[in-house]
Amino acid sequence: MNNPNDSSSEPLVGGETVFYGSRNKLVAEVAPAEGMALLHIHGDKCMLHEARNVTKGVKYCSAQT
Repeated sequence: MNNPNDSSSEPLVGGETVFYGSRNKLVAEVAPAEGMALLHIHGDKCMLHEARNVTKGVKYCSAQT
């Protein structure tokens, strides 16, 4: 059931996951898409990364530590 007041039905703007290599050089930028899951290595081999701000809509994340 769709609720017109449900912000999750809005198109997502922002929320990209950005990966950096040596000297903080941009290596990859992954835009979120409905139904997509992004998996990457954590721990000693984890690349420096960040999530950009979501400026419209809702982005859902799950993390395991």
